[in-house]
Amino acid sequence: MREHGPAAGHECLARLVQGTVCKILGQEEIKPHKVRYYLERRDAAFEQKMAQVLCVYREIQILKKTAAKSNKPGKSVAIVSYDEKPGIQAIATTAPDLPPVAGVHLTFARELGVAAQILDVECP
Repeated sequence: MREHGPAAGHECLARLVQGTVCKILGQEEIKPHKVRYYLERRDAAFEQKMAQVLCVYREIQILKKTAAKSNKPGKSVAIVSYDEKPGIQAIATTAPDLPPVAGVHLTFARELGVAAQILDVECP
């Protein structure tokens, strides 16, 4: 504003400080300078997939406890975990931002989902 305000005929904006802008924006109901994130569930099988993942975590916990209680040599358990999508880079959001609406949501709303680009990475 300090740069473009005077050029648009508002000389007083050349001396505007950030604190004043924050006070002005803070007095208004709608907050276009803020963004809130949301997540829309689009996967109909999400609950089933979540249950499978949680079951794996539970199985790992049981394996570790059983191995810790075992006094037999060579009965240790090694758990290996890896990212199943190491070659993916987020490139964009999957839904447009929702603009502020008085009485509905006072800030921009942005979905957490992202469009991804698969990177072609070769490991030696």
